[in-house]
Amino acid sequence: MSVLLKKVANPLLSIYKFAHDGREQWSYDYISETMARWLLRDQMTEIYSWAIPNQEAIESLVSLGPIVEMGAGKGYWANLVKNAGGDIIAFDIIPSNVWHPVDYALSGVVKNNSHRALFLCWPPYAEPMAYNYARQYKGSTIAVIGEERGCTGNDDFWEYLNDNFTLNKRVVIPQWYTIHDCLTIWKR
Repeated sequence: MSVLLKKVANPLLSIYKFAHDGREQWSYDYISETMARWLLRDQMTEIYSWAIPNQEAIESLVSLGPIVEMGAGKGYWANLVKNAGGDIIAFDIIPSNVWHPVDYALSGVVKNNSHRALFLCWPPYAEPMAYNYARQYKGSTIAVIGEERGCTGNDDFWEYLNDNFTLNKRVVIPQWYTIHDCLTIWKR
């Protein structure tokens, strides 16, 4: 049963839809249009987030209960989750408070917040961050936005998830050109 949550303002999704003329995927053959879309993506990821939230993804995160987000960047997703009625705390190694308070990711944050769902949005590619946080996490739910075995996390991370958790839900989100990300929710 789906619970109707407060719909939140989402400027990144509005810009994405405007640039796409309402389409969910781009399919243009012109190099200049492709380059323009890459430039737009670069600008939007710098201002907002690597991933484009939609209402279903936000509602899915809120339904997980309290959340600890690691690698939160500027806190865009945390802001949307909070504004939709969710309980979220956000951390990053380079804290920023643009959209939501993001605190410095001290050691022990994940372990000390295992009563919360762990949320990772586009963990760095081929780096151990996501793997290390997943191993430290003793809770039951991990939510990940990214490309499974693509440009997010490393192979150790995805193997650890597959060996220790079960994929519970996959949520399609709007995708930038050539990007294949989605929200996945894993249960122990």
